[in-house]
Amino acid sequence: SFFRASLLRHLCLFYMANVLALGLTFAYVFLAMLTSGETSAPVPHAPPEWRSSAKLSVTLIPSTVNVSTDGSVGVQVTAEFPGLELGSSGFLSLEPNDAVQSRLVLDLTSCSHSVVQEKSTWNCPQWVLPQPILDGTTYHLTRVDLSQRPSPLASSPDEPRHHSIAPAATSSLEVPFYLLPRVSLNVLSSTLLLDSSSAANLSFYDNYTNYWVFLVGGDNGAMYYRDSVMQASGSSPAWAPLNHSASAGLGLTGMCYFNKSMVLVVGSRNYTTDVPGPGFVMLGLDGHFTTVLSTGATALMSVLCKSPGALLPFIAVGMSSTILVSDDGLQWVAATVNVSLSTTFVSVSCLSESVCLALGKWEQGLNWKTVVAKTVDSGQTWTEIYTLSGERAMDLSCVMNSATCYFSTEIYTGSMLHKTVDAGRSFSSLARWDVLSNVRLHCYWTDQCIAGAGSWLGRWDFPAQIRMTTDGGYTWSTTLMGRIGDFVGDCRCGGINNEMCVCTVNNRVAIYSVTNGTWTNITLGATLGPMADFESYFAGDILADFYSQANGRQWLNNDNWLIGNPCSHNWYGVLCDGSSGSASDVISIKLSANGLNGSLSALLGLLPRLRTMELEVNQLRGTIPSSFGQLSNLQHLSLYNNLLTGSITPELGYCSSLQLLALFNNQLSGSIPANLGLLVSLKSMFLYNNQLSGTLPPHLGNLSALHWLDLHNNKLQGALPPELSKLPNLRALDLSRNQLTGRVPDSWSSLTQLTFFDISDNSMSDYSFVNTPAAVDMSF
Repeated sequence: SFFRASLLRHLCLFYMANVLALGLTFAYVFLAMLTSGETSAPVPHAPPEWRSSAKLSVTLIPSTVNVSTDGSVGVQVTAEFPGLELGSSGFLSLEPNDAVQSRLVLDLTSCSHSVVQEKSTWNCPQWVLPQPILDGTTYHLTRVDLSQRPSPLASSPDEPRHHSIAPAATSSLEVPFYLLPRVSLNVLSSTLLLDSSSAANLSFYDNYTNYWVFLVGGDNGAMYYRDSVMQASGSSPAWAPLNHSASAGLGLTGMCYFNKSMVLVVGSRNYTTDVPGPGFVMLGLDGHFTTVLSTGATALMSVLCKSPGALLPFIAVGMSSTILVSDDGLQWVAATVNVSLSTTFVSVSCLSESVCLALGKWEQGLNWKTVVAKTVDSGQTWTEIYTLSGERAMDLSCVMNSATCYFSTEIYTGSMLHKTVDAGRSFSSLARWDVLSNVRLHCYWTDQCIAGAGSWLGRWDFPAQIRMTTDGGYTWSTTLMGRIGDFVGDCRCGGINNEMCVCTVNNRVAIYSVTNGTWTNITLGATLGPMADFESYFAGDILADFYSQANGRQWLNNDNWLIGNPCSHNWYGVLCDGSSGSASDVISIKLSANGLNGSLSALLGLLPRLRTMELEVNQLRGTIPSSFGQLSNLQHLSLYNNLLTGSITPELGYCSSLQLLALFNNQLSGSIPANLGLLVSLKSMFLYNNQLSGTLPPHLGNLSALHWLDLHNNKLQGALPPELSKLPNLRALDLSRNQLTGRVPDSWSSLTQLTFFDISDNSMSDYSFVNTPAAVDMSF
């Protein structure tokens, strides 16, 4: 019995020991999963305490403001998030109910800030509103960002970091949408920008469809159009005339679309003698045209339409150094133009909503000069930045959301092409085209353009040519050889993903299919010159294509997808600001860890107001579409923990509002694009755990707002670029586990904000700073 009792005690102790060991093992694994830095999201999550008990209030006094009298509003913000230490900075934004107006943004840093226990209060007694504002506009609170002190950086238990970490700096916390109070502000303007009848007509056309249209104009006010509806139905004639009398007898010189139904047209010139005629601006609404401005002997040569919501969205340029701007296309005022010569401006094009260039010419006989003027205040003031002697300006094309513009000039024996890649700070010559003149340009990416040119100075001895470039203008291939004596009026690429290019050549429209590589000529009834195009899409069509390519039927949650309008039917993971069905309604797509399995749809790049795309922790394959470069309002792009391959598309550098780029834990290869150096708003870049190679681009030194750069565990080679010393706000830098060589540049000692730094597991000859920033512990 004693033996049996002893055996039983030993068996019980053995059993209890195994249970305890198993429990400790599970606890260790669980803790390792929690602390692993390789698979967790890069931004620390807020503690759970505040999620159920957070309090936020926003008070606007008064709630109705007349900008003609006071033009300001008092704002008080109180926030109480248990467990979070809020800083003094942040901002709130209010979105207008009218698509043509810009959002209002209040920087809380300019307000007085106080903290009592965990309750923060900001008092802003006089928030001055911008002018002008469309009469009767209502703004709704849509976003509040507050600064917080995040948790310290976590390190992996099985791969401990070798450097100590100083206290982390503040970071931004976006208050969840469901916590925002219902706050509205009604604003009255000092004067009506539109009279009541015009305001009724200018509803800014939210009736978007999966739609494209080309419009061409020419001699004697002739206009013809072709759109996707006609294309789908195979209607005849192939290009339909627009019958109107507003510009009869006057040759058209420029045109642009503001939206699907609104177009602006300017003139004029005699197509036979090339002599300028009376100047005018015509406004077209649903095919009905009205002359809204006559400029007498001052002919207008070009007109530009920016996107809805831009300040001063319309710019027209012409003779006698004339530049006109307008809020609504109806009322025009003269801009302030500072140029040294009486210039005939022939073209205008924009890099952003506020930065634009205008190209002009001055001539006396064969004494020619080209003038470039620039605005940085949406068109109100222009300053001469560049001149060329012996060359006569012809055309200008800038790529939106970039720093790249191309322009063409005539010389005595042909034409020259020029380019800037730094928004006009410097220019370089690209090419010389002998015996060709009147080069018309349209550039739709920084490295892709189409150009048409005729015979030199009216000597009709050589055939016209249409050329294209895909390498930034250094080499051009001739895609169409025209007839001797042909005159090329304009060229433009458009349609879905620029699938179609159109040029006007004498009285013909030449249409190029990018897919088939073939040209088709259609003869119309007038000599043709300028051209405009427009594309718009239903939000449902874009998201349905994404649903199909990402195998939406297999998602863990696809509630309401493909049912009606995504915004009014609450498609899971889709956040909208508006319910018209327009692509511009969609502002956020959040489908993380939702079983997405497939590829990214290129059509997602057609959501013009998209601010957030969070598709992390899925099984997305393939490449990142270049069309994402069109998302100029995108602030957060999170695609980490997927199976993405290929290179990082350089077009991401055009996402000018981007603050977070998280592409880690994929299979991306190739070099880091230099274009990412254009992301001046970027705060966090996470590209670690990929197969990226090549050297670190020195252009990353332009990212003045960057706080966190993590590129560890790639195949990066070469020396560390000294240009990274120009990152004044950099707080965390991880370049470990690469193949970097050399030593840390001396200039990096200027990174005084750096609190975390790791370059271990490289092939460096020296791992230390000459003058180590005091905040960084470099011990190994």
